[in-house]
Amino acid sequence: MPFHVISCCPHCASESPFLSEQIGENVFCPKCGKSMTVENSNPVQVVQGKKRRNKTIFRLVISTVTILIIVLIIGIRFGSTEKKAIEAVIAKDRAISESIGTPRSISEAKKSLASMVEQMQQIDLSDCPEDFRVAYQKHINAWTNAYQAFQKMPNSIWEWPFWKIFTGYNLKEEEKLIDDTWFEVKNIAIKYKVNVQDKLSEESKEISEDTSNTQ
Repeated sequence: MPFHVISCCPHCASESPFLSEQIGENVFCPKCGKSMTVENSNPVQVVQGKKRRNKTIFRLVISTVTILIIVLIIGIRFGSTEKKAIEAVIAKDRAISESIGTPRSISEAKKSLASMVEQMQQIDLSDCPEDFRVAYQKHINAWTNAYQAFQKMPNSIWEWPFWKIFTGYNLKEEEKLIDDTWFEVKNIAIKYKVNVQDKLSEESKEISEDTSNTQ
């Protein structure tokens, strides 16, 4: 197997590599350009090109596999974090809905709706994926619109029938918007493997039923 030898120039004292076949030959020093004889000293084995390529390929494969493993681990952890964040939001949403209960009057329904909207707006969405944040914010906006519309309704049960007759207002559009936005929230949550119960606009329907019962 060929090897290199390190030969010292007698003129400039610099050491330069030469092929083993050049031992004993007169050559020109690569540094100073003067004539010198290649001596057999400090042999260095030449690594064959094939072995060098194999080692390079092996290192490349190891690096690629390592990167893929790291990306996979990060993806799993990130996905788990997103899922937990969505689950936390859904749990808070459910807790808010259950805490409201069924109002016994129109004025109580207004207060309950105001409290629910305020609590929903305080839910932290920062750790949730962007598509879920956008969808849930739309759901909050839908409830906010319903609250604003409901505030315009009279508190008196005697005024309610006349107000409804003259305005024809019944919150159906607001309820539909709540249903549609919750459906979007649910589908996105399912995409992240989060189990979501069907809620739709149960709270708004309870409020509507309550206002109907007070007539």
